[in-house]
Amino acid sequence: MDSSNFNHNDASYFYSESDHIQLNKKLGVDDLFADAINSLFAQGRIKQSTQVRMMQELYEPLKQAVEEGWGKVNAIEYNTPNYEFLKQLKTNTAVFAAFKNHSRMKDMAALLIDDNGNKRSKPDFIAEALKANNKYKVQHLSVEYDAAVKQARSAAQYKKALETKHLFPNIKYMPSTSANKRELHIKYYGLTLPIEHKLWDTILPIKVWGCKCWWTVTDDAVTKIPESFEALPPADGLGVHAGKTGQVFDLNESSYAQGISSKTKARLKNDAVKMVNETEAMDAPYFDIHTDKKTRTKIEAHPYGINDSDFDTNLDKAKKLAKSFELERITLIPNVPNEKPELKKVLQAKFGKETTCDYYIKGKFYDLKEDGQDSITDKAFKEKFSKTKQQGGDGIVLYISNPSYISEERMYRNINSKYLDSGYENFECYLFYNKKWQHFGNKKEWIRFYESYKSQNPD
Repeated sequence: MDSSNFNHNDASYFYSESDHIQLNKKLGVDDLFADAINSLFAQGRIKQSTQVRMMQELYEPLKQAVEEGWGKVNAIEYNTPNYEFLKQLKTNTAVFAAFKNHSRMKDMAALLIDDNGNKRSKPDFIAEALKANNKYKVQHLSVEYDAAVKQARSAAQYKKALETKHLFPNIKYMPSTSANKRELHIKYYGLTLPIEHKLWDTILPIKVWGCKCWWTVTDDAVTKIPESFEALPPADGLGVHAGKTGQVFDLNESSYAQGISSKTKARLKNDAVKMVNETEAMDAPYFDIHTDKKTRTKIEAHPYGINDSDFDTNLDKAKKLAKSFELERITLIPNVPNEKPELKKVLQAKFGKETTCDYYIKGKFYDLKEDGQDSITDKAFKEKFSKTKQQGGDGIVLYISNPSYISEERMYRNINSKYLDSGYENFECYLFYNKKWQHFGNKKEWIRFYESYKSQNPD
């Protein structure tokens, strides 16, 4: 018996004209292409920032294809193993797009010189460059989009097949739904083998551009592999088992990757990974990563922020804060570079303003300031408060675990000095010192505490 959970490759998938129009609006593709053409003609090269945007132009349709294919089988749920695997598929297509864009630029640069070895006129160059661009942007994309949908769907199916293999332990290769079937694939029809059989690495659909063969899971008996059986070589770029490898395209065998130096490949891969992280961050929600058992205070973060260099430190101190105070929720604010204004705008929209502080608690911003190994001067200590204010902070989380950093008396004296400055009337302070936490909600609370402290500890 076959499972009914798996769909046929009964259609060809494509990036529609309306999708192209939306992408053009989103990225300003017409202006982008004009910048590239003008730079190539005038200087023989394209600016790095323009190259990255051109790469994104080729990635966005493939990203949509992967999401379309995956979504036919599994829901897209953030902060789950399935989501991480989906992101792996997207990263593969992003690198593919980076190699594709590099090939496109190389082809366009070659068009600066005509068949007679002379530099083309600008109108002639633009006309030829448009033809080359159309080849990559429209003709190639038509089959690549279809393949990406089917590969992502196959990957999602495989993940689900592993979960249900106690019911359906085998995979059966099913006939193409195309009216004109490939003779070379007919010998695969009906082949039934265990889900993790190594032969599926080389023949599991799809392995040819435009292929409509498909597969399903089944509890039918395993079939015998004919002695003369020989797996056909896959098309360039499709020699991967998407469900096992997390790859949509075989980057090593893709024609786009040929002739690219190792150094350039490494740079392009790095650009692609950054692009995926940023585009994913645009769509990803904040998610809970910790709930304190005692106070029930929740800590939430954003996937983009997990890559911050100070993320582990901020999370550790947030956990300590949550353990001592009932704060309902602590949000770790992702650190977004100023040169990424659109990303910062999206990720910090929930806060009502942009900030470089570390925490968002009950509608207020707080920055974490810690101690160091050496003792600190009065001026440097007070600057921790000043800098927090400059960052737009409503309060400070001051964590001092090293008593030799500053004495209790000197620390309190300096905090008092800052509270006496103008602008600190409603400034909050969460203070950890001498293995205990204290909280001062505003200037009045601090003055009340400090007067009591001074009366008990006279000079």
